[in-house]
Amino acid sequence: HPERPFPNWGEFTGVASTGHGNNYPIKTARLVEHPATVGVADGYTTPPTELYNNAFITPGTVPLLEGVQTVERRQGDGTTKTIESKSVIMWVSPQGKSQVMGLTIGHGDDDFRSEGFQRLLIDGVNWMINP
Repeated sequence: HPERPFPNWGEFTGVASTGHGNNYPIKTARLVEHPATVGVADGYTTPPTELYNNAFITPGTVPLLEGVQTVERRQGDGTTKTIESKSVIMWVSPQGKSQVMGLTIGHGDDDFRSEGFQRLLIDGVNWMINP
């Protein structure tokens, strides 16, 4: 649609983020059955990586994987506080006659060496070329 301005990134991809946490492992969980996630049906745990928040998710977007990151923080009084953060980390979203597949993990070399991440990339590409 060349007559229309390009939407903001979150509207185009289906999910917007405003920030991320520190590098800690993320436990993934498959939310729905989808060809782009068949290789990680039981989920997997990433190497230390950033969990991006979900500022908004657009209508029609289908969350595929959720990530849970658990961090223990030492408090000033010497106690430890456990903080658990959850976000959608993989999804598909309609965009005109096409689908956008989004993935917020994969920013570091350790991610790309991870068998679970490699499986997501392979399954995602296979789904995109054979919908």
